[in-house]
Amino acid sequence: MIKNTKTRREHVRQTLLFGARLSYGDQTLDCRVKNISAGGVLVEIDEKGEPPSNLTLQLGSFGEFSCELAWKSTTRVGLKFLESPEKMAQVIMGIATYA
Repeated sequence: MIKNTKTRREHVRQTLLFGARLSYGDQTLDCRVKNISAGGVLVEIDEKGEPPSNLTLQLGSFGEFSCELAWKSTTRVGLKFLESPEKMAQVIMGIATYA
C-alpha cells in the first residue's frame, strides 16, 4: 500500500483529464476523470441529481470497475473503487502509458 504523507491519502493520486462513463441501473452518464488513484477517482459530471451509492465506472478500453459513492458536490463526484488497489494500480499505469 502506497501512502502519500503530504496529503495523508492512502494512495497517491494521478491528475489527468480522461473521458469516461458512469452507469447505474439503466442510466449512463458521460463524465471526465479529473484524478485517479488505486483507491478511488474524482469525476466531473454535467448532470444534476444524486447518483446511487453503487456505480460502474467505464474507462473505455481499460475496462469497467465497480465503485461506491464517497461524496458529491454540484458537478464533482468522489468514488471509491471496490476493486483491489493492486488491480487499479495496473489500470492507472495503462492509462498513463497509452491514453
